Amino acid sequence: MTSSILELRSVKKKFGALTATDNVSLNIQKGEIHALIGPNGAGKTTLISQIFGNLTPDFGEILLDGKNITNTSVSNRALLGIGRSFQISNVLMDFSVLENAIVAKISHSRKTFRFFKPAFNDPDLIDGGLAILKRVGIEHMADRNVSDLAHGERRLLELALALAMQPVLVLLDEPMAGAGPEDTVFMTKVIAGLKGDTTILLIEHDMDVVFQLAERISVLVEGAVIASGSPNEISNNTLVREAYLGSDE
Repeated sequence: MTSSILELRSVKKKFGALTATDNVSLNIQKGEIHALIGPNGAGKTTLISQIFGNLTPDFGEILLDGKNITNTSVSNRALLGIGRSFQISNVLMDFSVLENAIVAKISHSRKTFRFFKPAFNDPDLIDGGLAILKRVGIEHMADRNVSDLAHGERRLLELALALAMQPVLVLLDEPMAGAGPEDTVFMTKVIAGLKGDTTILLIEHDMDVVFQLAERISVLVEGAVIASGSPNEISNNTLVREAYLGSDE
């Protein structure tokens, strides 16, 4: 039995003459934090979009826990256990933090409510919503309106909502983008606390965060993976240093 939760086999995606992902093969192990790094335009978000289902590869296969999901819809991938946090915050701005969590709880339970207002007063849903917020340490923000949150606080809420469905795999696309130093430290601590419990594929430009969190790192340059390995192996890889991290000079 394989320990891989996600396997990519020679995944390729082209937009006209541009090859956005070039025969990408990856194995993401259950419970690990695996970082995907590379310069702007390397194809990272395009690759994540193919894993999540927003884009379909032109060639290759994507397997989740051994099941071929290459042509599976976004909604069905979510039901199979893929959660995603986007580069741009994706929350209900006119709702409170708790109300966002309750909506996520309703989605997880697959129940339908004709009106949200009665649901927001349901004790069981309130408890479930608070449990979602507690997982990332923001239950104290429950009554605040999302539009009043700072950028970093919204990113934490988005992470909580991505975890609400109890996914087997979470795709985090630049969770530190736009966050200040304090928010970055707190978010890093939260993500580190998920290690071993939730499998995470992390895209992040902050190398300090990447090397703190990741057990393995894959480097994408011009759509192709040029190296995969431990943080130590990647930091000492001459090809990576020249292509992305920079040489000693």
